[in-house]
Formats: sequence, C-alpha cells, structure tokens
Amino acid sequence: MFQIEIQSYCAHCLIAIGKVNAFRPEDIDALDAQITQCERLFPDTLRAISFESHCISPGGKKVFCAGADQKIRADWSNAQILDYLMYQRQVIHRLRLSPLGVISCVNGLALGLGTEICLASDIVLAGEDAAFGFPEKTWGIVPGAGGYAWAHGWAEHKEIAQQMIADGTPIDRERARFVGIADVLCDSEDFGLLSNHFAAELSKMAPEDQIFRKNSRHEKIDYKNLFDEEQTAYCQSLKTRSR
Repeated sequence: MFQIEIQSYCAHCLIAIGKVNAFRPEDIDALDAQITQCERLFPDTLRAISFESHCISPGGKKVFCAGADQKIRADWSNAQILDYLMYQRQVIHRLRLSPLGVISCVNGLALGLGTEICLASDIVLAGEDAAFGFPEKTWGIVPGAGGYAWAHGWAEHKEIAQQMIADGTPIDRERARFVGIADVLCDSEDFGLLSNHFAAELSKMAPEDQIFRKNSRHEKIDYKNLFDEEQTAYCQSLKTRSR
C-alpha cells in the first residue's frame, strides 16, 4: 500500500490505492504499522510524515484516498462492523496523537476515510484538483473514523460540516479551507518542498517542545465522548439500514 522515502526529516508516504471505496482492512493494518515504524525514528531521523497519492482511478479521476471498502463488509455482522470501525478510528487517531508532524498532501479525491485522515493531520496541503467529502450517505451510514465526531464536536463551522455529511457532496479546496479541513492552497508540484520545509522547521525544536505543541492542539477536545457518540450514531445507522 505504501511506498516510503525519507528526506529532510520527513517520511514521504505514497498511498498506492487508485480506486474509490477501496481502502481495505489490510491497508489499515499497513497504515498502523507505518505509523509505528516512523515513530521509532523520532526525533533523530524523522520529525514529520506526509501522505500523498499519484493514483488515477479507472474512471480517470485523481485519488488521494477515496473511502473504505464497503463491499468487503457485506457478509459481516453489525458487531463485526462496529468492532472494525473502532479499530479503524483508533488507527486514524494515532496520527492525531503522534509526536510526528502529520501532513496530508491532497490533489484528488479525499472522500470518507481520506477526509478523516486529513482531519487527523497537522497540516493539509490542497492542490489544484483537491476535493473533500463524506459520501457515506450513499451506503446508508455516517462517517465513522472521526468525521462524524469532527462535525458534531470540534469543527469550526458545525452547520456546514454537518451539511457535508447530510448531502454527501464533495467540496473544493477553497470551501475546504473555509470549513477548516484544508490549511494551505498550493500547486501540487510544491508538496515535497513544503513538506520538507515543515519537517525541517520542526527539527529545530527540542523534541519535548514539538510534543508539547502537538498535544496542546488537542488537550481541550474530549475525543473519548465524541468518538463514543460517533460509534452510537454509526450503530444506529446500521440498524436503520437493516430494516
């Protein structure tokens, strides 16, 4: 799933999934392992990790990460789905709590899980073709790896965030910056340069200062209760869908 290259204190991870709704359980396992591997290199070798994709879907669309594979869950019980959802959410949340600076470099579709990776990042660079959204409505469910919790918890513009979930329509990078998903609008050719610069700036800090700055971004957010609410909402959507 991942191809990784280390430059200037930054681990550049290429996501090699070029289809919509194709992020499978083994890919979540690979992401979890990748986070562990990179954290072991903090702080002497790595200060940041970036995620990017150069994939093109069979339909010709650029893809960053366009959602989890729903079809693979067709034969799962609701209990199995909810257990896996909790694991998936925990892995994405690891990015939020990691001592590493996390950068999402988006120049294509970031849908569902892709947007949730962005929400767990410290910086989201949005290229000219970036698009963000929650298409879970199509499947009769709600976002379950932090998207629902964000929209009902720490989103800057909760009404807009919740409307994104309600209508399922992707938004462009300008709208994403306004609602608080994207941070920097830039040319996608500059992703590597900007990521390396961010990591290099972090390398000038004492490791404990980097950790403190990262933790301070999240200390006032009650993630446990918000994630519990998200799990409950997802459980309810499964029950409604199965009627």
